[in-house]
Amino acid sequence: MLSDADLIAANSNPKDSAIPRFFMKPVKNNFKSEQEGHPVYDTKEYVQVIIPGDRNSIPERAVKEEDKSRWARQYIAFKNNQELAPDGMPLETWPLIDIGMVETLKHWNIRTVEQLATLNDMHLQNIGMGARDLRSKAVVYLEQARDGSGVSRVVAENEKLRSDMAVMQEKLDALTEAVAKKTADAPAPVVVAAAPAPVIDPAALQEMIAASVAAALAAAAPIKPPRQKPAAAEEKPETKPETKSEGL
Repeated sequence: MLSDADLIAANSNPKDSAIPRFFMKPVKNNFKSEQEGHPVYDTKEYVQVIIPGDRNSIPERAVKEEDKSRWARQYIAFKNNQELAPDGMPLETWPLIDIGMVETLKHWNIRTVEQLATLNDMHLQNIGMGARDLRSKAVVYLEQARDGSGVSRVVAENEKLRSDMAVMQEKLDALTEAVAKKTADAPAPVVVAAAPAPVIDPAALQEMIAASVAAALAAAAPIKPPRQKPAAAEEKPETKPETKSEGL
């Protein structure tokens, strides 16, 4: 982006506030028309000279050599089928006026701060109240820009900051939109219903508890060693009772 000083330096002749508009115009050739028996036109280069602050006097004439040198850049652009903006700082980029005043000044063919600063007193009257103060502001602003004061630098930095913030906001909006779209396209989670808890009969529950308690008590009881049997008494030989012999 060009600074204010660069925009001012680009104007080869800041005192020449006239705005040229080159164009092609058909001009009747009387001699050829008489020879041919019908109107014959030649296409010639014309220039319309627009004076900032004056809407009523816009003269136009065939282009002269002095016009080509006076407005060399504009004439070269015209020959290349290009349209150049007026030299200087566009009013739209000047922070000291609002868009309403910009349109008012454009109505009077004033499009740059330089044109406003060089406006003569007669043309100031066309703008109305406050025009003289506005011209003074333009003069002071341009002088500060030439001196390299910080006004134009701060304006440029603020412009860049606003531009950077706008870019960041666009990226944030795009990211938010992408996340929202991805969330909307994702399949809905499958919810699995939990199995109902089994219903236990109270009587069966008491039996289970009693069995568990009995098993626990049995496991906790001390183990008694097996009782040893007493040694068996020696068996005495069986004696038969004596019998008396018969016949004694």
